[in-house]
Amino acid sequence: MMEAIRSNLRGRRDRASLLLWIVALAAATAPAAARDCDKRKLARAEMQYQIVVTDIEKGNFDGVFREMKRIYDLGFSPPCQRHLTEAVEKVSDMLRHKRQLELARKVVEEGLKYVEVKSLQARLYRELAYIYQKQGQLDKAKENFRRALKLDEQ
Repeated sequence: MMEAIRSNLRGRRDRASLLLWIVALAAATAPAAARDCDKRKLARAEMQYQIVVTDIEKGNFDGVFREMKRIYDLGFSPPCQRHLTEAVEKVSDMLRHKRQLELARKVVEEGLKYVEVKSLQARLYRELAYIYQKQGQLDKAKENFRRALKLDEQ
């Protein structure tokens, strides 16, 4: 399957082709539980995520949380929550680099409400710790790094 995708992409280097190749690669190499995720839901989440990215790139921060909420509201089962966690991490990182720290914190804290898998919660607490570090709230950063460590050990 992957060889067919590669041969189809030879000579093509546009963004859409590359994105399709990445999605196909992820689907082909993902664990069975991840492949069982609702493909329609994942596709909707990807489109919604791209709306968030566009808003951030345009500096339209007012719509980011509302658009992220639409992703959260899709309701991911535990085997599929990795996708949600990755989206939250990426959005938070983009917001941190744009110095939208309060919005990044709000996005991560809301994301935590929708993630049940302990190792994924650990990743989001780590992300929250980075935000607090950037804000100079070092005690809160330390507290969230400790939460992440504790969850990661479970």
